[in-house]
Amino acid sequence: MSEPLTPGPDETPIRDLLVLAGRRPEPAPFRTARVRAAVEAEWRRSMPRRSRWRLRTLAAAVLGVALALWSRSPAPPPARPPAAPSLATIARINGAVQTSAAGSAFQLAAAGAHLGAGTIVDAAAGRVLLTFGSGHSVRLDRGARIVLEAAHRLQLTRGRLYVDSGEGRPSGDGLSIVTASGLVREIGTQFEVDAAEAFVQVRVREGRVLVDRPAA
Repeated sequence: MSEPLTPGPDETPIRDLLVLAGRRPEPAPFRTARVRAAVEAEWRRSMPRRSRWRLRTLAAAVLGVALALWSRSPAPPPARPPAAPSLATIARINGAVQTSAAGSAFQLAAAGAHLGAGTIVDAAAGRVLLTFGSGHSVRLDRGARIVLEAAHRLQLTRGRLYVDSGEGRPSGDGLSIVTASGLVREIGTQFEVDAAEAFVQVRVREGRVLVDRPAA
């Protein structure tokens, strides 16, 4: 059992004053209730503010981490445009032949290359053989230039070409050749078209061709 503490010489006057003063009177109950109600109201009013401040602080921290991770992550590679469907294939080349796809710069063509719509084939310094999915084969003579417009339609801007419609091809898939002097459409045949600025010359080896000119 511990012994009571004996006050030191400096604490004795303070103890005597407390003994003489006696116990302080208790406050009235209504005052105690009023103070307690005020404290509880202030506590309740301050809680939402603290909660909102904590939520805002947490949201700002999460946003900062997300921005940091986004800035460090590598940018995704740009999506490649879908490749244009092939209309013709270069089967054989003799000499220098150039092609331009969709308005791009001309470049030397190579055997096996696939050509899409809008491709320009310039055989200014060579000859080239093109094959189509429909079974057609088109030979461009030296100096010829064509534009592939659609699956069964091409434009001959200059020079001479030879068309072989092939065998076993469904009817209605005739090849149309647009020239400055008119439209030449094959009907199952082998023929030659020579286009110039003022005229177009058609030579038929087999079958028939239809020549549609503005006058007749």
